Amino acid sequence: GPLASYGSSPWEGDFHELKTDIVVFPTSDPNNRLVVCKRGGWPTWSGDSTIFFHRQTDDGWWSIFRVQFPENPLEFSEFPVLPLRITPPGLHCFSPALF
Repeated sequence: GPLASYGSSPWEGDFHELKTDIVVFPTSDPNNRLVVCKRGGWPTWSGDSTIFFHRQTDDGWWSIFRVQFPENPLEFSEFPVLPLRITPPGLHCFSPALF
């Protein structure tokens, strides 16, 4: 499933810029990991093939992004797929649960 990972770093109590990556992997092969997004947070699944998450964009706005996965999650060869920005500039949005 999706997770926000600090890697080997401990959580420092931050909540704005979490410095976490969105990483996915098949439960059958947890070593087959794919970094979906650097600096992403609060990942949530929609169905079996879509993840929503937030991150701060280069223009300074906190936005929700979506990544669509191939039908066969083991076919990570179809990546990289660029995350699609869902919320428009000019609107801060932190929680993908709103979608």
